[in-house]
Amino acid sequence: LGGKAGDLIIKIDDTPTKGMPLNDAVKMMRGKPKTTITLTLSRKGEPQPIIVQITRDVIRVQSVRSKVIEPGFGYVKLSSFNENVTRKALSMAKVISADANDGISPLFPGLSERTNASRLGFGPSIKRYGRSFDANSEFTAWIRNILDSKSIPWQTASYKVETGGGGTIGGQMSKEDMEVIDIGIPLLSMHSPFEIASKIDIWNLNRFFTEFYKAQ
Repeated sequence: LGGKAGDLIIKIDDTPTKGMPLNDAVKMMRGKPKTTITLTLSRKGEPQPIIVQITRDVIRVQSVRSKVIEPGFGYVKLSSFNENVTRKALSMAKVISADANDGISPLFPGLSERTNASRLGFGPSIKRYGRSFDANSEFTAWIRNILDSKSIPWQTASYKVETGGGGTIGGQMSKEDMEVIDIGIPLLSMHSPFEIASKIDIWNLNRFFTEFYKAQ
């Protein structure tokens, strides 16, 4: 007979556990792999104690399990929850930070850098920050493959040199080791009361979102 849920360990080898702190009991049960330990168990419904000999070994628990249920929907199961499990789950995530980009405004062309700014009607724009803030090459290539394989036009955009810009949730997510990329549509008069976007850019961004959720 082996141990069961609800069993009470009353002796570890020859040492009674009555009054023993839990941490001390755990330390006694741990040891070098392939060594043995004898536990004396008290089980409800059994008139006599049960003696079990156990061989110590390294126990590897797969705390995070995941699978794709159907295109666009996934399932993640956490068998235990701690900081390491949380960080592993986050590192398995692929994230889009859907953020708009400032397009070149014909009224205020000096606010953008023509060679690096996005243009209306040329598709969703991947934001490039430089200074090691961009998504890693592998994840960027995975995103680009989705766009190219579905013939979705896209472009890149960078802030004008020495011009500040607002942050996105992407930066916070990347600090948690999540794969994240900033992509959105270019806007004219961004952050003003009246912004202008291209309908074809919005349509292509919706196409990309659909394909992103289908991808594995």
